[in-house]
Amino acid sequence: MKPNRHHARTPRHRGLYVVCPLLALLLAALHLFVSPGPALDALYGGIILAALPTWDRRFLGRLAVGCSFLILLAGLFDQAHGTAGWLVLANTCIGLLVVWGAVRLCWHAIGAHKQQVRAATHPTPASGCNCDWRGRMLTMCAWSKQLKDGGSWVPVEEFFNRHFKIRISHGVCEQIRDGLIGQANEMRVTDEVQTLPIQRC
Repeated sequence: MKPNRHHARTPRHRGLYVVCPLLALLLAALHLFVSPGPALDALYGGIILAALPTWDRRFLGRLAVGCSFLILLAGLFDQAHGTAGWLVLANTCIGLLVVWGAVRLCWHAIGAHKQQVRAATHPTPASGCNCDWRGRMLTMCAWSKQLKDGGSWVPVEEFFNRHFKIRISHGVCEQIRDGLIGQANEMRVTDEVQTLPIQRC
């Protein structure tokens, strides 16, 4: 089985393509010697989860179909050997729910992993960006801090809004705030000194 292009760089546990179906068959054979119960059929869900490192949706789906078939066969076997019908139905339903619940979890994990790989290997510019700025050097004025955009100089806020649709608000950092407060205090002290009345001897 050829690996998908999306998972070409991810490690694939090829042995699971053989081990997991064999475990399912072994569990079905064990069913011949163990009394029926929901815990036994629920073990098929563990086999599905064990196959997750293959990152193969198609294989997981086929494995789930095979496990479901074995669960149904086990139900028919139990019913033929005198097990109560309600118990057979309950065990079968629990086994099928566990199997397909595990498949759903695996497919969700594969989808999330696929998005992470795509974001890591093919980063896209921000929405509305009219070009790809990765690897480019921007020229900034050393005095006005404006950026050169084409043949004109534009403020940083306008540049980010124009190319990346990012709106920038303004605030005051702690360093500048403390400096402004210090200057204001110095000016207040200077004004108070200048306004003091001069006493003549």
